[in-house]
Amino acid sequence: MLPYSLLVDPNENPPYIWVTVEQADVVLGRMKLEITGDLVIIRFLTVDFHWRKKGVATFAVDYLKERYFHILAPDVRADAVGFWEVQKFSRIPLSNDWEWHQPCPR
Repeated sequence: MLPYSLLVDPNENPPYIWVTVEQADVVLGRMKLEITGDLVIIRFLTVDFHWRKKGVATFAVDYLKERYFHILAPDVRADAVGFWEVQKFSRIPLSNDWEWHQPCPR
């Protein structure tokens, strides 16, 4: 199986950045990001129906975890909560927002 790759949309519209997850030039998923310093906000994350549960979204989120210290996923749908829990995100109390922080080096 070929590896996934990420492609940043060259026609991005600041402050948002569109990123496409591909495999052999086939679009598998997309995410809309807002980046401020070490914080990235995932405004939108979707995976094509045929590619769900195959690691596409995990690949995209892992890519962000390698590059940013703080990730926020606002307004998470109830049917997506399990995904964010598996990704080690924590729910912000009294909201549908989930966040992840880079562990502090000790």
